[in-house]
Amino acid sequence: MKDLFYLGEFTALLFLFGASQAALITGISVILFPELGAIAYGVLSKPQGGWAKQPILLVLTPTLAAIVGIIIEKYWGYSPLSVSLSIALALVIIFVLRSPIVPALAAGYLPVILGEDSLSYPIAVCVTISLLVIVLLILRPFYVNNHQQQSQQVTDDLLKIDHHGLISFIIFVFLMQIMVYFSGLKFILFPPLVVVSYEILTKPEHCPWGKQLIRLLILTLVMVSIGLITLHFLGNHSSAILITVIMGMVMCRILDIYLPPAMAMGLLPFVAPHPDIKLLISTAIGIAVFIIYYFLYNSFFKKSMGTN
Repeated sequence: MKDLFYLGEFTALLFLFGASQAALITGISVILFPELGAIAYGVLSKPQGGWAKQPILLVLTPTLAAIVGIIIEKYWGYSPLSVSLSIALALVIIFVLRSPIVPALAAGYLPVILGEDSLSYPIAVCVTISLLVIVLLILRPFYVNNHQQQSQQVTDDLLKIDHHGLISFIIFVFLMQIMVYFSGLKFILFPPLVVVSYEILTKPEHCPWGKQLIRLLILTLVMVSIGLITLHFLGNHSSAILITVIMGMVMCRILDIYLPPAMAMGLLPFVAPHPDIKLLISTAIGIAVFIIYYFLYNSFFKKSMGTN
């Protein structure tokens, strides 16, 4: 299975390289939206996983969230209300569709934080993920077929959420917006953090990242730094994107953590309006605040609930 995992990683690299080339040729930068890195890596490296087993929802969930996101941006612009609305409506889409595709949260929030209101964004999301599904279907016969029952269990687990954790997630997003308002640093609540915090808070029994917080912190800082460095020295070109994703895979191995959103973190500088040291500072503050918040949530709230 390890060889097949490597095959998936290599295919993800090729796919993201192709997407970056398409973005350069067409001039439509949102073709390579950051969450595409997370989704491609997560789906192609684990074709038997929960995301890969739902190809229709894989396309539909982030596409609908992206449509909602550009509508909110077009009519309300960036504000605490529009941020809350984009994340809340993406959650509604996930719940209504019973979809395990949590990166849709970031897909819906991204146009609001970037000021993207063009229809080209949801079209790009739909087309690129549709192509990804085609690649997945081509790749799937190379994998053994004895994981169906296990994969169904994984999919069911992805749909189960802790309702106290959901409330805690909503509170976290609210608190982060207060920090954004007073600091002026929009990317304190960066899109991959929305995905990571939701997974950790609402799926504590099935999400391993809550027990790997230091690694999560290191990986976040390293990936954003790598994205900034490659962008600075190589420009917004396919080579820079390829190196960033390769380094993301290498860092996941070094730190022994399987974190698809790490690819989105590395690609974030390539779409950020002003990719400079402020972006690194903002993401560092965001992930550090979440870790402190999660520690306090576990130490006080969850323990108090357990004693009642």
